[in-house]
Amino acid sequence: MKMLYRVTKRSIYRIITQKPLWHNNRESIGSLFSRKSIVLFASRTYGSKNAKYNRLINESEFAEKKWIRLKSSREEGRFWKGL
Repeated sequence: MKMLYRVTKRSIYRIITQKPLWHNNRESIGSLFSRKSIVLFASRTYGSKNAKYNRLINESEFAEKKWIRLKSSREEGRFWKGL
């Protein structure tokens, strides 16, 4: 799962650099493995959120809209350069 890799990589980077998140909070090794971990939250909620957004795109008033799906960092980079 690309999403899980990205969330984990970002969290480890923040632990190493001790970059402040919000209100000067910082991630720690303990928070990475806790029940409130962003990695755990992302892995638990990814499937349901993905299904929800797919339903919104395909079955709601938004179905008539044109959607752009970017599936990789490379595609994202090309998209922004093309604007």
